[in-house]
Amino acid sequence: MNWGNKIALLYIGFVIMIGFLVYKSTQQHTDLVSDDYYNKEIAYQKIIDANNNSHQLASSCSILHNNNKVQISFPEELKNQLITGKIELYNAANAKNDTSFNFSCSQTMFEFDLQGIRKGNYTVKINFDCNRKNYYTEQALNLFE
Repeated sequence: MNWGNKIALLYIGFVIMIGFLVYKSTQQHTDLVSDDYYNKEIAYQKIIDANNNSHQLASSCSILHNNNKVQISFPEELKNQLITGKIELYNAANAKNDTSFNFSCSQTMFEFDLQGIRKGNYTVKINFDCNRKNYYTEQALNLFE
């Protein structure tokens, strides 16, 4: 085998390697944070204002994970008032695991079931309204246990 054949084999090997890398990159699945990120970016000032309202409360919302349930405790100053809003479980690793639902309660504690929600790391985003004032908070939640 002479040096011309060796160079030809090197180039053929390089082309095969690049073809394999292109094939693997087309098989990789990537998710956006949100499908309608542009509209959410325009309305982001409302989230900033609601987050500032949450910081003005005496205490913040707390999230506890027990077995197959999640308990959300709202500040005591919102006791006996109607609290309505939306809870979003955001999974950065896989958009198929994202879950959101609306809630309404008049107590300082709200509880929901985790049936049908896959294990993983989530960010719990709570956007709620009480006395015509918007509040927003988020906290990490680990569902591996």
